[in-house]
Amino acid sequence: MDSAVAELFRPWFTRAGLSLLRLTLHHATSLASSLLHFIVAFSPQLHVLELDTPMAEFRRLLQMLGPLPMLRKLSLSQSPHTWDTLPHIPFRNPPELTELYVFGGICLRDSSLATIPGARLECLEITRISCDEFRRILQEYPLLRHLHVPELNSSRNSSWILDILTLPNLRRLDISITNKSPPHHLAQFLARSSCTLQHLGILLPTLDSLSVTSPYANPERIYGTLRNADVAPALKSLQITETGPRKIFTPVFDMLSNRARAGVLRRFELGIVDHNSSAEAWSESHIRGVQSQFDPFIKRGLDVRVSQIRYSHGTPFTSKYELLQER
Repeated sequence: MDSAVAELFRPWFTRAGLSLLRLTLHHATSLASSLLHFIVAFSPQLHVLELDTPMAEFRRLLQMLGPLPMLRKLSLSQSPHTWDTLPHIPFRNPPELTELYVFGGICLRDSSLATIPGARLECLEITRISCDEFRRILQEYPLLRHLHVPELNSSRNSSWILDILTLPNLRRLDISITNKSPPHHLAQFLARSSCTLQHLGILLPTLDSLSVTSPYANPERIYGTLRNADVAPALKSLQITETGPRKIFTPVFDMLSNRARAGVLRRFELGIVDHNSSAEAWSESHIRGVQSQFDPFIKRGLDVRVSQIRYSHGTPFTSKYELLQER
């Protein structure tokens, strides 16, 4: 980010007029003084500020910034990822800030957020923080709608933090759960909070077998989540039961392709509950087409089962027909 690059900001910022601005700097190892002055001059219009810079550049910019009356989202990340502590965010009480994300090698303290009004913060995601600091922060922000619980420096699993929380507005929760996590933490937290959770992201680092039954939900969400091999990276066996008939298996194959690259998944079983079974839905040609798409995974050693589960009134799982199994 030298002076020549900074000059490009002049027409961009000028054309913005009085509009709200989103400024994102990726891997900016150094910021030219002229660029900093541009940012400061337009800081009253900043709506979203996303910075990926070394800590020294953070401090230069943050110390120059005045009030940020329109800032809604702040995302901080440190590049390169050297561990450093952010002592405080020297904002003058940004009244509109609702989203805060702190990634990479930045270690946060509860005192870092002393100037952020707790009444408005809705989204909080922090990568590195101690248990005590995290607990004190959470107690200041009871209106959170999106919470990411990081891996905390504790002898216990991070899911215990749910025991001290009541978040009635929570809609999204991302948390790591291992085989050492007491199973009641999550259930008791949800019951106590009486929140309407719309998204639950669970990192399962030790899980090797997973069975999901989702006869009414959108199955693409399941495959979209499991497509990320970092979710349950040790998963060897996956069984999914969903509503059918399915003529398009695109999200299934996309998920399996990503999992196959990791080389861990060994068995995949898909059960399709068909409320309106028909010859057209499960014709021989359709089954052959599905078979051909699964063949590359089978040849790589994946044990595949695809079954049709026919429905009759009052008895949802009447009969099961194997449509595709390993040959």
